[in-house]
Amino acid sequence: MVKKIEISQHAKYTCSFCGKTKMKRRAMGIWHCGSCMNIVAGGAWTYNTTSAVSQVCNQKAEGIERPVESSTI
Repeated sequence: MVKKIEISQHAKYTCSFCGKTKMKRRAMGIWHCGSCMNIVAGGAWTYNTTSAVSQVCNQKAEGIERPVESSTI
């Protein structure tokens, strides 16, 4: 169980802004893209949580478009 969490938190994820596999975990729930320098809040161990993914899927099915906000340092 611990090894699975360690692997998922140290893995690189695909950035939802630039599409590159450069999203890395900085701290608990803070994710940083090394390519476009966006910083976003996500899950503690994975970039996308299952509840966030299902919410986005439901919004797309209903035709709701929400702008994505990010902060760049």
